[in-house]
Amino acid sequence: LKEMGVEHIVARAMTETQGTILRAVGADEIAFAERESALGWGHRLSMPRLEHYMDLGEDHSLIYMAAPAAFCGKTLQELGLRKKYGVNLVALRRTDITESKLGRKTRTLRIIVPQPDTKIREDDVLVLIGSNESLSALPVD
Repeated sequence: LKEMGVEHIVARAMTETQGTILRAVGADEIAFAERESALGWGHRLSMPRLEHYMDLGEDHSLIYMAAPAAFCGKTLQELGLRKKYGVNLVALRRTDITESKLGRKTRTLRIIVPQPDTKIREDDVLVLIGSNESLSALPVD
């Protein structure tokens, strides 16, 4: 493929040995889909409220997690996430529901950059970043 002018080659491997061989024959990146899927499922099973997981490398991740009951109704300042858990709340994904005069409900998805006085709502999805160890210590209720 390199001889044909392909600049960047991504290949899929199931084992490290396959990955080594693919790199030796010119692959620039190796995707280990089964391993990545297994890691993702491992995180989802250990954190039932987890909606999305992104590995940032060096044992750090960014996650989307449904707000635990223990967080609902509390402000960011009251929760003290950085001090108590060693994680940072990057954003909130919040759904607002409005009702028209005719009774028709409309859902609006918003992304909020939280402030210290922002209260966590029951239907909020938290976007958190931190070490895997710190993130796994968050409440799962």
